[in-house]
Amino acid sequence: AASSRLRRSVRTALDNGTRIQYHVGLDDHLAYARRLPLPPGSLIIHPLEGRIARLLEKVGILLPLIVQHIGRVQESCRG
Repeated sequence: AASSRLRRSVRTALDNGTRIQYHVGLDDHLAYARRLPLPPGSLIIHPLEGRIARLLEKVGILLPLIVQHIGRVQESCRG
């Protein structure tokens, strides 16, 4: 039930123009992510095991990724 609601929510978000990037590692989350109706290029798989956000933060990658994403969102809002 929850997974079908999630898939419907993803489809609705995409239909409304939402851009999705789903970053996962080589763990259980990858199996769940592959079941989502994501467009090509939305699923980004990192060859790591463990908590992706913590690993990316530890090596100094997470903050630049977030800043880059916020910049893209702001640009798309400006038209």
